[in-house]
Amino acid sequence: MAKFENSLNRTLHEEGGYVKHSKDPGGATNMGVSLRFLKELGPDKGDLDGDGVRTEHIGDLNNDGVADEKDIRIMSKSFAAKIYRKYFWIPLALDNLNNQDLADQIFDIGVNTGSGRTRKILFDSIKSFIGIEFTTLNGAYNYLNRLEYRDMVVINNIVAAKRKQFYESINNKAFIKGWLLRAMKYWIK
Repeated sequence: MAKFENSLNRTLHEEGGYVKHSKDPGGATNMGVSLRFLKELGPDKGDLDGDGVRTEHIGDLNNDGVADEKDIRIMSKSFAAKIYRKYFWIPLALDNLNNQDLADQIFDIGVNTGSGRTRKILFDSIKSFIGIEFTTLNGAYNYLNRLEYRDMVVINNIVAAKRKQFYESINNKAFIKGWLLRAMKYWIK
């Protein structure tokens, strides 16, 4: 079974710390968590930040009533990890995938492009490899978990190539070079 902490550390290394780039539609970002994403999350009914307040907005880390750039700046690694587990790792069902390399890449694509795009890239990659179309993650993972290592490497590299193709299809000159380099870091030789 793939380990969340391994995937998290690899993605956090790519995402880095606080940044506010004028060309980033997500706005201020810290450890890959953007202000736009925080604002979309809604009320914190489960006390995700662990402060005992259950009526605040999820991203309102300083309890001033709004999720804003101040909250992005003070975000801790442990809070980012909670966001990543709840909104990316669990929805992508990565506890059900055995191969850590592929789990790392799928998680990173999810963080970078969203869960829907990640599913499409994964399903298209498997279809390219064997001609079978999967529509659920559990079905795809059940298949992948039975592959020999060399076949898993091929799937992993098809995923990296399809990820690269997706990035190339986006007209964003500010980030394309970094995205392409990031995608190719998941290529296995």
